[in-house]
Amino acid sequence: MTLSGGCAVTGASVLAARRTTPGQTTLGLIGRLAAAAVADAGLEPAEVDDVLSPELTATPLAAAISDVCDMSGTSVGDIDLFALYDCYSIMPALTFEDAGLCAKGEVGPWLLEQDFSHTGNVPTNTHGGQADLAGGMSHLVEAVRQLRGEGGPRQVPDAELALVTGNGATLGEEVALVMGAER
Repeated sequence: MTLSGGCAVTGASVLAARRTTPGQTTLGLIGRLAAAAVADAGLEPAEVDDVLSPELTATPLAAAISDVCDMSGTSVGDIDLFALYDCYSIMPALTFEDAGLCAKGEVGPWLLEQDFSHTGNVPTNTHGGQADLAGGMSHLVEAVRQLRGEGGPRQVPDAELALVTGNGATLGEEVALVMGAER
């Protein structure tokens, strides 16, 4: 199994983030755009116990994504790349539906019409996702690399906004981040 090594994330104010030395990844709670920075994070716990999602085809991601877009002044249509937690094969499909990119129940035909590669119309998990890299914070790290223009041969052209998601407790808890690159 290929592993991407260790990583850590530190939060900072915009001023502190801008004072970092070149080569450092800067993450901080800010407005719409900053140097590879977290715009805002939305967390929406399920309204059931912390083990099960209320339905198989509806996750708390819909509310988390809506909240984070509202907080960051963005919309899903503004997103240049998606780093979606894909612990189960159904999760990206549910996430696309919950984000409003396609109607509930219409994800199958919608998926067939999209290009998810780094040069496609919906660049998704350009690092290979969990199937390729295990888990942890690989989605967050990949989004930062993409926003900093460090994606190498898989670089998403002109990437300025990323949506990063995570889930836990068997779809009972979801988190969404909108990250932006300062240009």
